[in-house]
Amino acid sequence: MKSLKMERYEEHTLLLEEGIDYHESDLVPDVLGTTLRHLPSDKLTQIAKDKGFDKWTFSGWHNNSHEDKETQKGTVVKFAKFI
Repeated sequence: MKSLKMERYEEHTLLLEEGIDYHESDLVPDVLGTTLRHLPSDKLTQIAKDKGFDKWTFSGWHNNSHEDKETQKGTVVKFAKFI
């Protein structure tokens, strides 16, 4: 029986504010298979790299109304650093 390697990492949650224009083809697929608006994966990868993190995952929307995504203030992304 193979043993599974457990990865340990510390997680950091950041709110990425909107305000940068991105091409529609750069949208990031989220865990449900739909797309996130305004956040290309290469941009998130670069942010993670610049801040010394090893990976990133979509966490959720930060908004005034959970039912209306149009009121969103930004997108919450979790960055992880392996320890």
